[in-house]
Amino acid sequence: MRLSSRYKSLLLLILLLICSVSSFSFYNVALVHAASASIKLNPNAGPPTTRIKVSGKHFGKNEQVLITFDSNPLATAMTNNVGSFSQHATIPASALPGSHTVQTTGQSSGLSASATFLVRTNWSMFGFDTERTHYNPYENVLNTSNVSGLGLAWKYKTGSSVTSSPAIVNGIAYFGSRDDKVYAVDAQTGAFKWSFTTGDLVTASPAVANGVVYIGSHDHNLYALDAAMGAEKWNFTTGDLIFASPVVVKGVVYIASHDGNLYAVNATTGKLVWSYAIGASMTSSPSVSNGIVYATSTDVFAINAKTGQLIWRTNDNASSASTATVSNNTVYVVISTNTLDALNAKSGKLLWSYNSPSAITSSIATGNGLLYFGAQDNNLYVLNATNGSLKWNYTTKGPIYSTPAVTTDVIYFGSQDDNIYALDAASGALLWSYTTGSSISSSPAVANGVVFVGSSDDNLYAFGLSS
Repeated sequence: MRLSSRYKSLLLLILLLICSVSSFSFYNVALVHAASASIKLNPNAGPPTTRIKVSGKHFGKNEQVLITFDSNPLATAMTNNVGSFSQHATIPASALPGSHTVQTTGQSSGLSASATFLVRTNWSMFGFDTERTHYNPYENVLNTSNVSGLGLAWKYKTGSSVTSSPAIVNGIAYFGSRDDKVYAVDAQTGAFKWSFTTGDLVTASPAVANGVVYIGSHDHNLYALDAAMGAEKWNFTTGDLIFASPVVVKGVVYIASHDGNLYAVNATTGKLVWSYAIGASMTSSPSVSNGIVYATSTDVFAINAKTGQLIWRTNDNASSASTATVSNNTVYVVISTNTLDALNAKSGKLLWSYNSPSAITSSIATGNGLLYFGAQDNNLYVLNATNGSLKWNYTTKGPIYSTPAVTTDVIYFGSQDDNIYALDAASGALLWSYTTGSSISSSPAVANGVVFVGSSDDNLYAFGLSS
């Protein structure tokens, strides 16, 4: 039977419509399926080497998924029989500050999804960490080859000297001033965010945790301020001035007061958890490591962080002692101006001592197997952390009260000669310096390729590389 040309044309049209509808339906189903593939990162921000959990769903069933970081292979995962997966991965140590793309691609289905990870290192308290090491191991922008290119990024002027050391958290710099205020400024631009007025000088340094800024004042109070807006959440009153900087661990704020007491305060409510009577005035900041709070006055005290019970104490009867620095199960502390002691962190047993040629006027920084501290004789001294032998010293034109900040190959510190310095951490060679308008007692913070430090010329300074 022969079909007329009219029927042939009609049949062809019907076939084309069927093919078109089928293709359109398949195309849309594929689009819907592809659009539904998604991933989540936990956490989605942190310093280089952060361990993250990548969770995905709506991929192909039982297929391999390639995980990349800025197009570079990071890890692989296998989906289950509903197309979901969960895989841990580590952010590369070389990842520079800023936003990066984590992408996942199903190797059979071709389905993909992406999420953003923000590489950002926080210097959240005096000393960088709860052990007060002053060591930032994540800094990967500044190094010995380029630190000479540092220039002034911005400076923020307050109403008086800035001897407080800044905390740099989530893109904001927090610090105190002797004009009785606590400040928050944009860490990138120096633009004002907020200020909070206390009842007296603020020479202490802040600690920032879980969206709250904790800082003490000479008005005897420890304040908890909203990190975003600066509103007061609570205050805790001690019996005297607060020179020390707080440390926050597991929901508890530890603070030393000139009234001779170490306080543990609930970080959420501001209620007293426990207190321990040291018996002598304290200006040094407490440190916390492995469940032990180390506090110093005329002696070194090791106190159970949970219960407030004494574990051990020294019997130095010194005139004063510096903030304790804890590293590799060793407590490093300055006793009676000229002596640096290394103590066993668990027992308090003396491991070795170093007698400085001059009064030690800063706390101890440690990193790269070395100890760094400033002295009254204008020198920065560097010791072997294992045995206390002198490695080298660098001479400035003024006493050094500023505790050094340490990275993998550079150290930064201020001097009473008005300068901030950057030295090669291994050799002590001068790499860079900058003259401010007055002496520097503030200890620097180094994070995300920027050096922050306060000066007695009333300013907080930020230095970065030219773009």
